[in-house]
Amino acid sequence: MRTSFDALAKDYAETVLAEFNEKERAARVPHLDWWSKQFAGLTLAEVTADRISKARDLLVTETVVQGKPHEDRKTGETLAPQEYTRAAQQ
Repeated sequence: MRTSFDALAKDYAETVLAEFNEKERAARVPHLDWWSKQFAGLTLAEVTADRISKARDLLVTETVVQGKPHEDRKTGETLAPQEYTRAAQQ
């Protein structure tokens, strides 16, 4: 039987992430979800270095939203959270 990436990610979330405190888990779950979407339906054998590289290249082109909508103190206008382009890790 071939192990799927989805099964491995689910097992990791249920075993390893369960041991983290809530804040640490909350920081890691979105990362795991993103990678799971990239490799959905693939077996571990199909997750090649080339596929990982392509997914990583896609990751650095995405924008990320940080913060929550908030109210401008002066105008009372609701402002959208800040969007950032991901920075490539060296």
